[in-house]
Amino acid sequence: MSIAHRYIFRPLSTLFRTGSWRPPMYNSDRYKPSVEDVLSVKEFLGSISSFPLELIDTVIDFAEYWPHTSTAITTPTIARAQNQENILVLRSYPIGFLPSSDPSNGGYQILPEDQENYETMEPHPSPDSPIASESITQEVLDHMTLKSKSRGDHPCRKIVFTIKSHDQGWGGGRRDVNNPYHGSYTWFDVGLEKLTAYQESALPEEGKLLPQFRLGSDSPDGNSSPIVCTLRTILPRTVARQDSATPSETSYQFDHPLLPAEMALQKNVMAERTAKEHVVTWSYFDNIDPESPEADQLETKGRGRASATGQWVRDLKVGDVVTVWAKARFPGWSNHIQALKIDVYWAV
Repeated sequence: MSIAHRYIFRPLSTLFRTGSWRPPMYNSDRYKPSVEDVLSVKEFLGSISSFPLELIDTVIDFAEYWPHTSTAITTPTIARAQNQENILVLRSYPIGFLPSSDPSNGGYQILPEDQENYETMEPHPSPDSPIASESITQEVLDHMTLKSKSRGDHPCRKIVFTIKSHDQGWGGGRRDVNNPYHGSYTWFDVGLEKLTAYQESALPEEGKLLPQFRLGSDSPDGNSSPIVCTLRTILPRTVARQDSATPSETSYQFDHPLLPAEMALQKNVMAERTAKEHVVTWSYFDNIDPESPEADQLETKGRGRASATGQWVRDLKVGDVVTVWAKARFPGWSNHIQALKIDVYWAV
């Protein structure tokens, strides 16, 4: 008898059979647990069994019983080749950040005047630089970890991207009957931003160029001045560019691939004017080899063949921000986004 069967499944089946505990009568896909829900279930499992915490965490992960945050847009937008061929459409909340509209829930909430633009603030290419000594980033990340009860250094377990979009509806040659995404030059990529925090009065000059938002502070020392969080783009990469007219000056730009790469999130169906909804899940537990037949199947669904290794999710930390970029290439091509949503789940 396996360890999982002996210590997890047999005891749980006994509980179900004796009627001492009954599973809730609803569709689990519809129920979205809060942090408190997960903690209550873990406490319950510990109280009715001799399970070690590691096995309880295994049960929670197996059931995908995780809290999450959501961001979404429903206002149509368009990425157009040549003119606006790379646009940031949406960003998630930082991993570990718990949004609340209740002022009594404590500080460290995005100020209302910054909330409206947070999800779509335009990113700014900037070279990597040491974090200034005035940074209070670790204080903010520790607070997020405490509030979200996130488990471990890499707590993210799943990201669900829901995209409703289409291309310009023509062009691209004859459609491949086995892969309607083949030859599509409109698609979506995933990006990454890192948070750095400062007291508002200590924000360095280089930080003022980056997208930023303010958090209310509930600092125990009575300092109630807002905290400014800047977001530095890690993906796409920032590259330096020398201007031939002024060679002594260096400018910076994002390095976007010309064509959909192996990490592409989702392509549009080629030459299809009707919007299609794609739901793409990136999981901590994904393990598809980019050179495998399973990766071939990903391509027939419009996904990059290296987008399901799971490593990208496993590397995320508290404070990281997930972004989605819309792409369009070559004259006449356009990416029409009707709606987009990002759900980020983490382990407690």
